[in-house]
Amino acid sequence: EEIPRAEPHVGVAAQIPQNGYVGGFSGHTDIRQKPSAARGNMGRILVFFHSSTDCTRDMAAYVEEGAKSLPGHDVRLRSCADCQAEDVLWADGLAVGTPTNLGGIAWEMKKWWDEFATGHWDKVDGKLCTTFSSQGGHGGGAELSCMAMATVLLNFGFLFFGVTD
Repeated sequence: EEIPRAEPHVGVAAQIPQNGYVGGFSGHTDIRQKPSAARGNMGRILVFFHSSTDCTRDMAAYVEEGAKSLPGHDVRLRSCADCQAEDVLWADGLAVGTPTNLGGIAWEMKKWWDEFATGHWDKVDGKLCTTFSSQGGHGGGAELSCMAMATVLLNFGFLFFGVTD
């Protein structure tokens, strides 16, 4: 007898290229700031990425598309070159993408957060985040890059959400 199978989840993660890795993302819990719902909208999401070969940029576009499909959410897409501290402070939650570099995050992304720390260290505590990464091939370490990026974000006080499927 064949075992019935659940339908696969079709969402942003299902659209990501096979050599990518994406965590999950949801809502806002910053206890020091008024949640977006109290301001009249459902949430503000920043999709923030660095891309050397456009693979991570393409993934970010899929994440942005998925976030924009949520009614009542404001979404911004920013690269490391274009993102300002105000974009991070504006957001209720972040989806942060980096290419995999030797199992770690791109130096450009690390440099951005190092510079952000000056003057903004205590202003993002409790915001939600997730990470995503592209890699050059199978076994390229994208999950390690996501964990490394999550470590940076956790140090700022972000609340990290991963994928469950």
